[in-house]
Formats: sequence, C-alpha cells, structure tokens
Amino acid sequence: MSRSCGEDEIQEATAKRAALSDLAVGWSIVGHLQTNKVKYLTRFASEFHALDSLRLADLLNRRLEREDRFLDVYVQVNTSSEHSKLGLDPDALMPFVDTLEQFPRLKPPG
Repeated sequence: MSRSCGEDEIQEATAKRAALSDLAVGWSIVGHLQTNKVKYLTRFASEFHALDSLRLADLLNRRLEREDRFLDVYVQVNTSSEHSKLGLDPDALMPFVDTLEQFPRLKPPG
C-alpha cells in the first residue's frame, strides 16, 4: 500500500515528514510556492500542484538537477478569471504545457 500526504506549507510538510520518517510516504505540495522555498520542496516532494510560471519551472528544474530528482507537476489554471486568484489564464495553458518540455526534471502527468 502506498501512502501520500499533501500540505500547502513547506514548513508544515517538513515537520510532518520528520514525524512520519518511519513510514514510506510520498509528499505533495499544494498551493502557491514562494521562490525562496524551492530548495526545500525539491529535497523531498514527489508532486507540486500549483505550477503557474516559467520562472518557477526554471527554478524547480535547476534545483532538481542539483538534487538528481524528478517532480510531477500540475499546472494551476485560473478558470474564474478573477484577478485576485493565482494561476494561468485558460488560453495560456497548452502553450505553457508545451514549453515545459524545456525542463526535463518536471513531469506533468497526463
């Protein structure tokens, strides 16, 4: 049986990961990621659920190269078009996903 945990804050995920260190757990980070937290995410997460910029994709990819790891990424799309919400405009989704081929350490499933 595989186990997965998700968290929206790196600090919380790090603490929970330490508390569950005796279990085989895959970690997902969900939500906005500050660029200064990239180095923490790439050390342990197997999934990131809010990729919404090429700048962040580049930072993640470079850090994953250093860690010799790969990361499943899910693109965040702002389907409501509300300016207060994060994510890509729906029309930008496919060009963005096509561009992710430039970042071999990022693996968008599907």
